[in-house]
Amino acid sequence: MSVRGRLFRRREPDPLGDGVWRRAHDRFRRAVDRFHQVIEPVPPGPERDRLELVGASLAESLDIVRAVCVRAQAQAPSSGLDVPRGPDGRAPDLHRRLSRAGALAAQAAEAAAMCRVALRSAGPDGRAAPDGRAAAERVTAAERAAGAVRELVAD
Repeated sequence: MSVRGRLFRRREPDPLGDGVWRRAHDRFRRAVDRFHQVIEPVPPGPERDRLELVGASLAESLDIVRAVCVRAQAQAPSSGLDVPRGPDGRAPDLHRRLSRAGALAAQAAEAAAMCRVALRSAGPDGRAAPDGRAAAERVTAAERAAGAVRELVAD
């Protein structure tokens, strides 16, 4: 292959396309990334261990979401903001579930952030002690959100 041929070689088309399926996948991926960023500073302990399990579940769901979006793009291609009908007419329902999964992943990240706040050490005045009960409740909320994500993307 000539130098020019190597320089101007075309990339393979992205299997996610550049429409609604790409956006659904990217939205979910950003929420999962945010979750992992939020739990980095959480101190070691039972809450951190549980949050890491939630993070692993969300990461597994990300692989499923990508596969679903690639399959959806192949069956009902999208290059814009409109959700295509698809051959079986189920694309709008699938897009709705993927959007909901992204929102739930974002809720899990929010719950993890609130857990982190609850676990902050005492302030300069020494009065603000870590709130273990509130932290545990937030971790449970993150677990519920991740479980709902798994149910949405497993179908």
